[in-house]
Amino acid sequence: MALPFGALTPAAARTAPPVRASAADTVRGVVFDSLSGMPLEGAFVIADGGEISARSDSLGRFVLSSPTEVRRIVAYHELLDRTGIGALTAERGEMGTPWTPMLATPGMDVVWSRFCTGRRPRDGNGGIVFGRAITADGATRLAAAQIELQWETTELRADTTPRYLSRAVRTDSLGDYVFCGVQEFGPAGLLGSTATLRSAPLLLPGDVLPIRRANVMLGSTADSARTTLQGRVRDGAGEAVADALVTIDGVAAPVRSAADGRFAMNGVPTGTRMMTVRKIGFLPYLTSIDVPDAGVADYVAVVERGVTIAGVRVTSRRAVSRNRRDFEERKRSGFGRVLDSTEVMKYPRLQSALRQFPTLQIATANNGVDFTILGRIGPSGVRCQASVYVDGVEESSVFLAVLPPENIAAMELFSSGNLAPARFRRIDGSCAVLLVWTKNSLRG
Repeated sequence: MALPFGALTPAAARTAPPVRASAADTVRGVVFDSLSGMPLEGAFVIADGGEISARSDSLGRFVLSSPTEVRRIVAYHELLDRTGIGALTAERGEMGTPWTPMLATPGMDVVWSRFCTGRRPRDGNGGIVFGRAITADGATRLAAAQIELQWETTELRADTTPRYLSRAVRTDSLGDYVFCGVQEFGPAGLLGSTATLRSAPLLLPGDVLPIRRANVMLGSTADSARTTLQGRVRDGAGEAVADALVTIDGVAAPVRSAADGRFAMNGVPTGTRMMTVRKIGFLPYLTSIDVPDAGVADYVAVVERGVTIAGVRVTSRRAVSRNRRDFEERKRSGFGRVLDSTEVMKYPRLQSALRQFPTLQIATANNGVDFTILGRIGPSGVRCQASVYVDGVEESSVFLAVLPPENIAAMELFSSGNLAPARFRRIDGSCAVLLVWTKNSLRG
């Protein structure tokens, strides 16, 4: 489902006295994103048949130098695909005249008028989520499928319990759906279903744009409707990443990549699934993947290297024994709230497990992976940032985001620093303190 906005793109020809047409032509123009009010950097701009091309710079500017006169230009960009706007086009008005085209995305009010009725809300709830539902054969569109959208509201409330809002719509005769008037920013969850077909809950990462496209594939709910997923894990340089842990929603046991980065997983439910790739030293890779009936033969997951921490942490057996003894004593005392490994592993993402602590608020970043842990609301009305300790060493939530949940033995939360053990109290405040213990730190 793409927006028919090519005709709306301003491609104004600057009128000037006619000049004699020459064999060579130089076209200078600008690509602009009206949704964000910023130039569109990195747009791929091609002229006529595609032999002449250029990239827009940080100010959206591009220059096309052609041996013949340019009649038409087309601009492509990842943002245009992600929002469903599609390619931007511009046609020259009168041949043989100077041309300074501006290719611009339509403004949000224009998008709203095409999709929705009434006036667009101005309170941060004027967002649009749209897409198409298909079956696992990869081609059949699904009419009358139910599409459910849920998001955590960003409204500040005295009650620290997360508040979720949800909507449900049906796809039309072409399998298309649209949600109008949803929260513009922040992550959301999407789920498609019929009486016999279903997708996994799909995470829509937070975005800087108020319009998002999310196509969804629905697979059979029957246990027999399972297939195979094969792929490779690579780093940014194209090198194989071995021993990466690959997890697919709906498959109980994760698999690890081999020395050449390849992995294979059997018994994968068909439909849109959430896939996670984790390895220490790399940022978590979280994405949605469509698994058709025929399976996936060669999926490539590219993981980015994280921050390298110098040095090696050595924990003696005596320290491990002390950690375990102190943890058991605190658990019996009931001063803090504890989640053990069995509870942590009930949730596909660590953020979901952390939300089981009622006094915490988890603010997920736009990439859907990184997050910040916030404690109680202070006198100024702003939440404080919780202190995080992993195996007794203070860490940032960035470190926690790359820690595989299967390595966690337990998590302790103290709603106030004054209630935390003395060695974890901070002088500069009394915000919440989260203690995370890995299985190695509490062993024996």
